[in-house]
Amino acid sequence: MRKVLFLLTLCLAFSVSAMAQFTVTGTVTDSDGLGIPGVSILERGTTNGTITNIDGNYTLRIASPDASLVFSFVGMESQEIAVNGRPVVDVSLKASAIGLGEVVVTAMGVTKEAKKLGYAVTQVDGDKLAESSVINPVNALQGRAAGVEIAPSEGGVFSGSKITIRGNSTLKGNNMPIFVVDGVIMDNNLSGGSQWGGVDWGNELKNLNADEFESVSVLKGAAATALYGSRALNGAIVITTKKGKARKDLGIKISQRFNVKQVYDGPAFQNVYGEGAMPGYDSSMPDLYAPHRDFVYNAQGEPILLGYYDGWAPYSYGHKMDGTKVRDWEGNWITYDPQPDNAIDAYETGYQTNTNVTLDGGGDNSTFIISLSHFGEQGTYPGNNFTRESVYSKVTRDFGNLLTTELGISYANSAPKNPPKDLIKYFLDPWPRNYNTSYWRTRYKAAHGGIPQSNYNDPGINIPGASIWFGIYENSYTQIEESLRLTGKMTFKITPWFNAVLDGYVNNYFIKSETKELGNGYRNAGGYYSLSHTRKQQYDGKLWLNFFKNFDNGLDVNFSTVAEHWESGDSYTGAWTSGGLIVPGQYSLSNSKNEPGQSASISNTRILQSLMFFSDISWKNQLFLSVTGRNDWSSTLTYANGSGNFSYFYPSVSLSWLFTETFEMPAWFDYGKLRASWAHVGNDYAPYAINPGFSRAGTIQSYNGDLPRYSFKNEQMPNLNIRPEDKKSIEVGFETKFFKNRLGLDFAYYKDNTYNQILAIPENYYTGVSSQLINAGNIQNKGIEIMLNTVPVKVNDFSWFFNVNFARNRNSIIDLYEGIDEYNLYESWNYGNTRIGTLAIVGGNWGELYSDSKPAVWNNTKDPNDPRNGQKLLRWNASQRGGYYFRSNVKEKVGDMNADFTGSVLTGFEWKNFRFETLFDVKIGGDISTYTGRYGVCYGLLESSLDNRDKEHGGFEWTTNWNGKTYDDGFLPEGVFEPGTKVQMKDAAGNTVTNDISGMTYKEAYSQGLVDPAHGAWWHFKNNSWGGGVINEHVLQENSYIGIRQMSLTYRVPQKLCEKLKLTGADVSLFGRDLGFVYKTLENNLHPFSVRSNEAGSAHEWNQIPYTRTLGFSLNLSL
Repeated sequence: MRKVLFLLTLCLAFSVSAMAQFTVTGTVTDSDGLGIPGVSILERGTTNGTITNIDGNYTLRIASPDASLVFSFVGMESQEIAVNGRPVVDVSLKASAIGLGEVVVTAMGVTKEAKKLGYAVTQVDGDKLAESSVINPVNALQGRAAGVEIAPSEGGVFSGSKITIRGNSTLKGNNMPIFVVDGVIMDNNLSGGSQWGGVDWGNELKNLNADEFESVSVLKGAAATALYGSRALNGAIVITTKKGKARKDLGIKISQRFNVKQVYDGPAFQNVYGEGAMPGYDSSMPDLYAPHRDFVYNAQGEPILLGYYDGWAPYSYGHKMDGTKVRDWEGNWITYDPQPDNAIDAYETGYQTNTNVTLDGGGDNSTFIISLSHFGEQGTYPGNNFTRESVYSKVTRDFGNLLTTELGISYANSAPKNPPKDLIKYFLDPWPRNYNTSYWRTRYKAAHGGIPQSNYNDPGINIPGASIWFGIYENSYTQIEESLRLTGKMTFKITPWFNAVLDGYVNNYFIKSETKELGNGYRNAGGYYSLSHTRKQQYDGKLWLNFFKNFDNGLDVNFSTVAEHWESGDSYTGAWTSGGLIVPGQYSLSNSKNEPGQSASISNTRILQSLMFFSDISWKNQLFLSVTGRNDWSSTLTYANGSGNFSYFYPSVSLSWLFTETFEMPAWFDYGKLRASWAHVGNDYAPYAINPGFSRAGTIQSYNGDLPRYSFKNEQMPNLNIRPEDKKSIEVGFETKFFKNRLGLDFAYYKDNTYNQILAIPENYYTGVSSQLINAGNIQNKGIEIMLNTVPVKVNDFSWFFNVNFARNRNSIIDLYEGIDEYNLYESWNYGNTRIGTLAIVGGNWGELYSDSKPAVWNNTKDPNDPRNGQKLLRWNASQRGGYYFRSNVKEKVGDMNADFTGSVLTGFEWKNFRFETLFDVKIGGDISTYTGRYGVCYGLLESSLDNRDKEHGGFEWTTNWNGKTYDDGFLPEGVFEPGTKVQMKDAAGNTVTNDISGMTYKEAYSQGLVDPAHGAWWHFKNNSWGGGVINEHVLQENSYIGIRQMSLTYRVPQKLCEKLKLTGADVSLFGRDLGFVYKTLENNLHPFSVRSNEAGSAHEWNQIPYTRTLGFSLNLSL
């Protein structure tokens, strides 16, 4: 903070001299003669300018009466007019057919005309994002920018999202872009979201108010983000907030949104069979075999429900749910019926309300804006809610030709509560298909206050999920968050061609976390309480020197050099109870039975010092060249002795050519631009990683007694020559517009290579360390992006628009490290619940999926023409008298997590004062492994587990010669029996006969009477079990979809009616979000967005989220 204040003080010390001044006034109107507010008027060759007030009037003091003024406004053609000594200059702007005057916000907040950019940038209007009415603004970008993939988390109303731009650049877990709000780099690290029981608190982005956004720019390539340095290796999302506008009266805008969230669907469960253990051959059963289990009976011979079978697994291979009377888990008689909506019934109806009031105004020399907001949302998960109050203000002041200032402040106080765990998971374990959620969710507590327990003869000790509902309703997990951002900017106008700018910011993020858990033992014995405080801070200060020169031959040159100091750091203190609570329900550290635990740390301290320059050169408003260079000095690459490769330089160059300004084109050819860029970007590493230090590791025995032993911290061998990561990028493209802007095409091709990645590679156990830090790798991303904007129909007051985004990226591993040709990104290929790992293998793609669990296949090495080669092998199970697939135990590629392409379609119409639009989100290709698919079928719970379990679901009738009875759960899987397979059957005389069926198909062996058929229920269990499951259509699935992301209908109130109501503007909208899918490939109605974990390499679904739609309305009033 002291450094930032010191830089501000330095700025005040600048000596400036007053220049000769000339005042010009005027009015800017449209083609109808009406004044246009907010038009930008800039003195050519300088940064001196102003904007028109509400009536379109302006006043500007300029350095010379011979100066020229540039008038620009979005959607209208810019004009440059020489003053020639006139005190009054009035201008009429014409609507632009091609949008040449469009400006976009680029790196470091620099505003440039879109036509001058030599790289692709997507800019989204802030009001469009506000319309989405989502807490995390990242989610509102889905489908609005080509090449951007967003995976919403399953963590409830305030959860974070995983976002990637143009693929994954590194082998490390986080490949997300940075988020920049008015120059402030926000904390976008995601919390929680682990596989089992992890919770997602989101990040600082949830404290942003989208109603404050003027625009959001998506900077994709390295050339676009080069000025942000190593922090933007993976791209940047640049958010610019609104400023006040000069106007006669105070501007007041009130917006109110309200919506309802409904869970309308979930996984496709089967609703035929209820709870029951795995059926099949069992000597304890009267008939030795049963295709499904009968009820368990009590001593009185009454059928009862148990809740659990085989000690832990809630299989649904029991009696058909056919209305039979049965005693439930509390001993009451109930009708044994399916509960088809019990997963949906676990959720509640959510709602959201968002109120925003904005005041703005100003005169010729100053503007201000103040925004107040209240946001509240109740989630669909019980107890999950979020509230946020925020205030934002920005003030500008123009002190003539000497100085302009800008000061901004943003404060938010939020309270996220009870991030959801995974309710649908419990319908796989422990809740069976006959579980009545609405009833049993209230039966979790015994008379003594805890859950029912057998030690106290409590009724209902077998109620499934009692401890789960107890935790949901009796425990509390809360955070209180405060986010405070201060930004300041001072511009010193030293000459018409030179100015100096000093800007800086302070960003403080405070989190108070509390956990309150009521003991679920007898009389609430146990319990837990924790309290922690986290503080995250950032400081930044920059000094800019900007030069401008316009030459008479049409050459314009802008040059800037910038010095920056940025630093960040976190601190944490926490304490928790131990051994339970003395008095149940009293949550304080002093109520701990044992000495409370405690922890404190200072972490993530990081300093980045930089020098940079950038230059923009244009020639005759048709050829534009931009050159940048930046040198960073990073503390995270500095060794303890002061050495290291902590200094690194990276340049970029981009070029664009408006060939329609060079050549005379046909009248229908409105606009054409070619662009190209090359960039080189560096990157550092996590704080403290290259200086691991030592930690105490026990003792060793010696003749002199035990001696202390020390090891490298984290058991990682340090590397004294770690170099910065290095990314090189090229991009070429073009933009064209035809037929008065009714057809537009934007195309980009890019290729990025990231070298020298800083990785921890495993070391041999006997070296005494587990890993070593190295520089390695060459990861390549190359692809294309296409944006097509069309207006196919435009008649009188009606127009139909149809816009398409398309992106295709190929993520390749070119090289890793000498002696290493693969790197594990996520999960294991030979262990775990799916035995599918995400790997990076040289010559392959980033994110290919490997496993040792593909079914083994017949391979006759002596006869390559053997027709059985490649067929799946079957192994005979003598106890269950059926064949099954088994694992090859060979690591093989089984899939690829990368999409073939992504895109979106935005279409709709405008008619008079109405606007209707629909946004479709598209992803085609990309495989995932699914825990729900595997074990939902294994346990007999999902709809596809019905296949072949009876005649109604594809099974055929067969008769076993073991007892002569007929069943209807037979089927004959593809494949041949493995070599050496011998089976025993009874012949007509009842004698046991052994036959060799090696190499025979199941159909051949069955038709000869040598084997029983495969049995539907047992087949599902065996081929999807933890111990013997293989890769199949339930475990590995393609995750393609076309979703209806958003739909809205807006009515703009006519101006005449607004005037009668004493309003300056008004509109009302109806909208829906996440309305459904018109196409998806996951079986059993699994949700396409359920891929778990915030890790970039995760292609694994662990727990399902429900299908939830949002319906609402909004009202905007301007006074």
